[in-house]
Amino acid sequence: MRTALELYYEIYKSYPSAGSVSSLISNSTFQEYLQNQDVEDPVNRSPYQYSFSSNGVSYQFCYRLELTGVQECEESLGDN
Repeated sequence: MRTALELYYEIYKSYPSAGSVSSLISNSTFQEYLQNQDVEDPVNRSPYQYSFSSNGVSYQFCYRLELTGVQECEESLGDN
């Protein structure tokens, strides 16, 4: 996911605007950067769901690990 977001940023100079992971992966322009990978949360039930937010300049992609319950987030600020 991170690679796809960075590839998208390289071309469009902004991250895709999306309020959720499902809206992000259903974005047809973004899908081409996923390189036909099936992105699906294997558990897909609270609290083990992915979350995504973006304002175009930065993004935050979070997930909670099933084994430890620890939430981790990946963030980017583009070229800033």
